[in-house]
Amino acid sequence: MAKTWILVFVLYVCTFSALFAQPNCRDVNLSVNEMGQANFSLSDLVSDLGGVAEGTVTFETPSGEVVFGPTTAVVGDFLSFPACAYLDGSLTARVQNSSGSCWSIVSFKKIFGPVIRGRTYNVYCFDPLIKKPQDAGPDLLFSCDRTLGGVKYVADWITDIPCESPAQDTAKIVYREWEKVDKDGLRGVGFDTIYVFNLPEITANNFYCEDRDTIYCSATQELKGPFFTFPETPGQASPCDTIFLLQYALDQNKKLSVTNTKFEDKCGLASKVEVVRFHDDDCEEQYKITLDLKHECFGLPQTTCIVSPSAGTGRNTAELIAPGYWRCTSWLINYDTVPPEIHCKYPLLFTGEFAPLRWVSDVEGNGSIDLSWAPYNVKLIGNNNGAENLETNYCRTVSRDTVINFVWEYRSQGSAPSTDPFGFTHNGSFFQLTDGSGDLNQTAHKIIELKAGDTFCFSQRSSDGLLGAATTTIKPLTIVSTSTNECAAHAYLP
Repeated sequence: MAKTWILVFVLYVCTFSALFAQPNCRDVNLSVNEMGQANFSLSDLVSDLGGVAEGTVTFETPSGEVVFGPTTAVVGDFLSFPACAYLDGSLTARVQNSSGSCWSIVSFKKIFGPVIRGRTYNVYCFDPLIKKPQDAGPDLLFSCDRTLGGVKYVADWITDIPCESPAQDTAKIVYREWEKVDKDGLRGVGFDTIYVFNLPEITANNFYCEDRDTIYCSATQELKGPFFTFPETPGQASPCDTIFLLQYALDQNKKLSVTNTKFEDKCGLASKVEVVRFHDDDCEEQYKITLDLKHECFGLPQTTCIVSPSAGTGRNTAELIAPGYWRCTSWLINYDTVPPEIHCKYPLLFTGEFAPLRWVSDVEGNGSIDLSWAPYNVKLIGNNNGAENLETNYCRTVSRDTVINFVWEYRSQGSAPSTDPFGFTHNGSFFQLTDGSGDLNQTAHKIIELKAGDTFCFSQRSSDGLLGAATTTIKPLTIVSTSTNECAAHAYLP
């Protein structure tokens, strides 16, 4: 009988507890992450929910303003609250469900210092970024402190990659460390990762050596010399870049000085130049220039940035001596005068219906239109920035039926005429005048009939943007006068 009464009493107590159970809240100090968020669940706020599986959570300020919720969740749910504004204070948390409600105090603590967003770069061995930072550093991610300012450079940690095979793309990896200490003394660090690439292998398709060149009055700024091409950014096909291998200048005696371009040791490029003067008189100087180039550690060959013609073909006299070892032998003539350049005062081409003010320039890339001799002639200069299929156009929509009668003089600095064609565009259709398989210098005469309302353009195009800009001068048919160039040879015109 006694056992029966004990069982009844236990059941009564349990039933009474279940009937009057309610959520049991507890004070908590929540961590704030690097994004300014406090992540928590119901189990952080209550020890139990009074026998119910869910609860509704609300955060309030001391003044009663609700800043979070009401949000209903079960024990395993993940909740997040933007807590930056409350790091120095506390909030009242209320948990409510069908069994009742409870209150507790929630405070917040910052556990992360400033978070620095590291960056990744792919560069070649000669890039100045390798030696030192080129900007103020990466961005900060920690959102709770808007007054942190910039980051501070700490050090570079370098992993060298030995050149163990003839073709190896990566030369080294630079881990650049940055730091920032916030007002609470918490330090954050981040790393930029700089992958340093070897230059692609130099092949017959991207090495160019002009067999001969001519300058006038020691105008060394016009010289290009031997060069090779490669993609501007490692791992990408275009745009293309160019490295010229010789530097030209005049010494203190006004004689030509030729030096080889210097490279960082890590690039694996070494060169030697030999200059022999063969002829020197009052009118001209002749030089034989021999460049030896050795590429010891290089990346895989590239196939998008190519020269025309390839090494060993036509005027490209570059010679492969051994694997990774190239030689360029070229001749340079320096004349002490420029040939007389002739301009006429009459007839004028760009006058009346074709006056310069009536034309519109449409130039892409780094091309240009030279109007310094207008109205006698106009010069179109094509693009040479490595971008493909760009145009230099000089356009006019005529107001009456007319005829344009002109001579064009075309010159390519090294690229084949097929890649830098000149012609005219008539009502949107392009008509090529240059011979794509012809010489680098071409000239001809053209007469075109135009109807009122027709749009006509002189068009200098470039399909590759490499090896120097092509230029075309448009002139009238008759030319009779002398040059004003101070270095020009004197001429007598009766």
